[in-house]
Amino acid sequence: MIKDYYDAYGPSNCHFVGKNILEKLINQPDCIGINVYKALNDKGEQTYVFIGVDSTGKALLEYTAVNDNGDLAKEIGLVTNKFSPKPGWWQWSF
Repeated sequence: MIKDYYDAYGPSNCHFVGKNILEKLINQPDCIGINVYKALNDKGEQTYVFIGVDSTGKALLEYTAVNDNGDLAKEIGLVTNKFSPKPGWWQWSF
């Protein structure tokens, strides 16, 4: 499949997603999977956006969780979309 793509469209870069990012996405409350979207970054370059999906099929853009004070609070869901400029090519920012 990869060779067929390269033969049809030429070589392209692959995108590495670290285990730590996948675990953070999947470990969100009620997350059953991840949607991967093609996107353009702020420089107009092609990239991918990873968003957790709940059991109703909706994107986990926010969820309710218990905070450090024991109160219910809205949390922002993780949306990963670019490589981190930090040392180590495998680290993503989100």
